[in-house]
Amino acid sequence: DADKPDQHVQTTFLSQTGSLSSLQLARAPRSASSATMSDKPDMAEIEKFDKSKLKKTETQEKNPLPSKETIEQEKQAGES
Repeated sequence: DADKPDQHVQTTFLSQTGSLSSLQLARAPRSASSATMSDKPDMAEIEKFDKSKLKKTETQEKNPLPSKETIEQEKQAGES
């Protein structure tokens, strides 16, 4: 199959990020009673992650919602 390598790359990437279990759920639905150790995510990498290495960023909204005043002005402009 031509799509086999893509699936392998995707599986490898997901397993490195620690979210392989979501891929397993998507491919093979299972009942809640048959949960095994492999279904639980590996939290070891997450727990030893150092948050202080992250850079602080300022979030800027690209499309901020208009204020109530702006909405009222546009309503009145549309009615006249």
